[in-house]
Amino acid sequence: MSSSSVNSRHIYECGYPAVVKISRTERNPKRKFWGCRNYGNEPFCEYFIWVDQSSSRSADSTSSRLVELQRHNTTLQNINNQLNLDVFRLERRELELLRTLGEEKKKTEEWKKKYKRICRLMKLLAILSVLLLWLIILFK
Repeated sequence: MSSSSVNSRHIYECGYPAVVKISRTERNPKRKFWGCRNYGNEPFCEYFIWVDQSSSRSADSTSSRLVELQRHNTTLQNINNQLNLDVFRLERRELELLRTLGEEKKKTEEWKKKYKRICRLMKLLAILSVLLLWLIILFK
């Protein structure tokens, strides 16, 4: 058996990237496989997968991963849409509250003006009461 390339996608139990080797058996002559680079030496792991099977497994794995990512993306889009709707509702509520606050400020200003007017009238009434008492005392 001989190694011809290294691929970091295939990492086996011993932690090193697998290498492509070529089978020299009667049953699988010249068939490529991924295997441990230390095969035949100590220590080696028993990582083994035919290259033609690994590509179909990789395609299946990639396909299922793609479906999983699309499902995850759809979930994230739904969450994003809900968050956008929540932001819209909060902004609308904020505008309502600001409008209400503006109306309340106007009412408060009106009440302040009325209060000041009443205070001036009370002062005037007090002055007139004192004048009236003074006139009564004076003309008695």
